[in-house]
Amino acid sequence: MLSCNLVIDQAGATGLVAEKFRQAIANPDLRLELGSVATARQDRVGSRLGDLDPNCPGQWADKRLVSLEDLARGSDAPAVFSGLQTGPAAEYEDRIAKGRLVVTNASANRMRPDVALVNTFVNSGLIDELYWQDLPGRIIAGGNCLSTIICTPLAPIHSEIGITRMQAETLQGWSGTGARGVPEGVDEVTPIGGDEASKIESEPRKLLGKSMQEAADILISAQPKRGPWLRGHHAVIAAQLARGTSRAELEELWRQFRAPEALGAVKQELKAISQTERVNWPRKHQAIKPVKLVYGELVRYDTRPMRLTGVYPMRVKAHIKDFGQHDPGRIVLEAAGDNLMLGAVGGNLLNLIYARARGYLG
Repeated sequence: MLSCNLVIDQAGATGLVAEKFRQAIANPDLRLELGSVATARQDRVGSRLGDLDPNCPGQWADKRLVSLEDLARGSDAPAVFSGLQTGPAAEYEDRIAKGRLVVTNASANRMRPDVALVNTFVNSGLIDELYWQDLPGRIIAGGNCLSTIICTPLAPIHSEIGITRMQAETLQGWSGTGARGVPEGVDEVTPIGGDEASKIESEPRKLLGKSMQEAADILISAQPKRGPWLRGHHAVIAAQLARGTSRAELEELWRQFRAPEALGAVKQELKAISQTERVNWPRKHQAIKPVKLVYGELVRYDTRPMRLTGVYPMRVKAHIKDFGQHDPGRIVLEAAGDNLMLGAVGGNLLNLIYARARGYLG
């Protein structure tokens, strides 16, 4: 292990996100080393990690799982990645965070005023705000996968023009549920129940807000649906803007939008995350029953100055679909992105790496 590597513990040992996280940090360009791995299942404590995850990088296959109680009692690692389910996350993340940083993909604590909900391309300043506060422990949460994807192209529009309300109709892949394949017999779009709609209706307000406590004043409604494919989330968003605009102005806002300047310090790491896994997205038309997603029309949207975000999976594609016939302040846009990497593993890793680059993790 290189002496400059940052050791990071992991809460939540199994599942797609946990496995992709370990595969990503095995890339030496990220300069991360896996510490303790904790499980919420008592029957798995002491199990060998490689026996539960056959794709586990070899250097960590012999690690023995510890309990969340053990992880909460303390560790020398300054940071923890949490991929816990909602219940265990609500119970343990505050305890695990004492004296250190938890970067979490869990939804349990995202909307708390003392938690930084961050998409690094959009509101990385909240990480600085989090560290300006005197807190016993710190939590940086990544957003719901769909919220993270749509807020990237919405950010420059809201910043320069303002968005007053919007309606989102989504089509989301099954990997968003943790599934490793499309369930047998599923060949059409189905509504998503539970709290998915409420996440999409609340989280973008915090992601686009001015501070951890001051959310954007946007009225949002959502109709989330599951598409019969594994990877990738897509949304059609009808938005009412604070003033009229034009297609040319919106596309220029996207072209001029820049990732935070400090992201230049993690250029190498961003490239490493992007190269963790390439997804074969369709270039033209992909027939989906009973809808057709036209990914090929979506304009390449790229958070420069690092064109590395133009490499999947750390990229969002966005496209201006339509303007209101009688209202130039009403627009319809499409956005698509890879939920498993950008929306879960890669986005949270980038938050962690940004915090290290800012000097908060030693």
